[in-house]
Amino acid sequence: MSIQNFFDGRNEVVNVSICLAKNLHGKVYVFSREQQPFASVITSANFTSNGLSKNHEWGVLISDQEELASIRESVESMPVRKVSPQQVTAMSIEAQKYAAEHPTSEVPGSLDLLALMESFRPTTAQLARVWLKPSGVTEDPVHSGDARYKDPEVQLRFTTRKPTGVLIGDLVVVTGVGARRLLGLFEVISPVRHDSAAGTEQDRWKARWPWYVLGKNLAPLYSANWWNYDLYTTGLLDEYVGTHPTESITAVGGRTLGALNHGSDKIRLAPGFAEFLIQRILESEGGLEIPAVRLPRDASP
Repeated sequence: MSIQNFFDGRNEVVNVSICLAKNLHGKVYVFSREQQPFASVITSANFTSNGLSKNHEWGVLISDQEELASIRESVESMPVRKVSPQQVTAMSIEAQKYAAEHPTSEVPGSLDLLALMESFRPTTAQLARVWLKPSGVTEDPVHSGDARYKDPEVQLRFTTRKPTGVLIGDLVVVTGVGARRLLGLFEVISPVRHDSAAGTEQDRWKARWPWYVLGKNLAPLYSANWWNYDLYTTGLLDEYVGTHPTESITAVGGRTLGALNHGSDKIRLAPGFAEFLIQRILESEGGLEIPAVRLPRDASP
């Protein structure tokens, strides 16, 4: 909690975002002003009192813009999971409890703090940032048996307009064009990226969908069997409106999903409707087996 507590109660205007990459061991600190990096420190030091002021640590300060760009690209290319302050606090409490129950004289057991995050429950902040994204197009619809979203991590693709509003930690519910059903639930774990020219040349459909983010699959069993469940997008919308006649469907106050019928590649949902869809997917997640289904090589996103 050191980095989180360091900025609490201070007057400096500093935005702190804590993300986890399970296998990351190095420490890289990138300092930016108005989203422009101006320095980076690669060091052995943790962001703790001992690490910053007492221990003998080694590190290097980098200010060269070309090197900074390379460092930033390397950091941003890693799949990460955004951690809320509440989750940091919960992990700190568990670590302190574990230390009290396992004195140094005892042989320590294992404490997997990341396991605290494995049982997915959307936070209030996440429910305020949930997107509904269509997959497939009219001329290439999604059909039953298409398990393109069953993998632990998937690419969630967008059109030629950069999806600047989609951020790490956001949730994305995918609905299938043609199938008219929900295909899965994902947590954004990367910044927005753009395919290279070589990539769009090799796979022509990517030219229509060049922007993408990586998504962590929060319901992989459901995504591998979605066609066995009657989670029809329009039916779920009608059900929610019928029981919540005064509530909005979209974050901007809309009462329909009509924008998807007019070429929009995403809609930000109102928290109530978002929670309703997410709950229905998670309810369908248990007790399924993933079948051996191959994704067609030329399938559109």
